[in-house]
Amino acid sequence: MPDGMSIVEAFFLSGQLWWRYPGSGFALWSPEHLAALALCVVLIAALVARADRPGLVRAVAVVPLCSLALTNALTAAQGAYDPTRLPLYLCNLCELIVLVDCLHPNALCDECSFALAMLGGVSAILFPGWPQCPIWSLPSVTGFLEHSCLVAYPLMRMRTGALVPRRRRAWMPMAVGGAHMLAVIPYNLRYGSNFDFVPDPMGTEPLASAFRSLGNPGYTLLVFTMGCAIVWVEYLLCARTHR
Repeated sequence: MPDGMSIVEAFFLSGQLWWRYPGSGFALWSPEHLAALALCVVLIAALVARADRPGLVRAVAVVPLCSLALTNALTAAQGAYDPTRLPLYLCNLCELIVLVDCLHPNALCDECSFALAMLGGVSAILFPGWPQCPIWSLPSVTGFLEHSCLVAYPLMRMRTGALVPRRRRAWMPMAVGGAHMLAVIPYNLRYGSNFDFVPDPMGTEPLASAFRSLGNPGYTLLVFTMGCAIVWVEYLLCARTHR
């Protein structure tokens, strides 16, 4: 363990502090990452199979925010909290949207929980933003858990018919996602953070390759365009069963 820490101390070490111990994390598409992906798929499938249990749906809506609060509290307690650690990613917004949607279902939250939560959840699981952390550490466990719940929640509600995405409302998640991206860019420029990975992905692959090739504003426009395109594809696929 780093610096003679016990396994328990290392498990609770924040993601910010794991940057101090290079070589402790996992590589993209490594056996550890693939095993985590498999567990995420099993968890999502198990939750969707039990979608008819309202209490479980509510739990899935609450768990991401509880997990986020836990990791942020630990980061603050370890003195590693700074402006780059605020919960300002699009996925963090989606966690709040999912909770609101669970408590008070409405058209805007329905569409955003479907399109944006699944987009953010799947993207984070495939390209996790915490590769500096060991796969067994709390930041990794909560990261995969949070984003699996973001994927599972809309699928569970769709399975029971409580959520029926409407193609004519596709503009809603596109507008929310675009507005969020525009809102965090000034903050990122001020504090050197990379919320929503714009205007600089700061080494996050595979976006970093596009940034090196295009620079700005080409890269930022590409991120927005790709996001809208993926949302539209989600609606096209969904429209086969939900018209």
